[in-house]
Amino acid sequence: MRLVIDASAALPAFTSPDGPPALAGHEVIGPDLLWSEFTSELHAALRRGEVSTVTAAAALDALDAVVAHVDTPALHRRAWEVAERLGWGRTYDAEYVAVALDQGLPLLTLDARLARGVEDLLRVIGPADL
Repeated sequence: MRLVIDASAALPAFTSPDGPPALAGHEVIGPDLLWSEFTSELHAALRRGEVSTVTAAAALDALDAVVAHVDTPALHRRAWEVAERLGWGRTYDAEYVAVALDQGLPLLTLDARLARGVEDLLRVIGPADL
């Protein structure tokens, strides 16, 4: 299955002791924003002592190996349109939604608020759906 992943789903997927087994066999994509959000959250988890330095390094490598970048100049405008349509003040989550909409793919997220906000626009999945 092809799918878009957001940072809320990527962090636990890539920091689990077994790696991202649920993503095996799937073509996973994300906007460039994913790498910034993922790195920020991973660094915070390291500082809190929730992951080791070794796990953090492996997670960064795994993200790069498993997830393909999808970013175009038009993505930012498309995210703006999505945020406007949904009444959102910020466009961060709208980037994931824009990629999923433009590619006709489901969005893998653990963010319940995001899932509820876009369930009428696209298919939202969780790890159990893989």
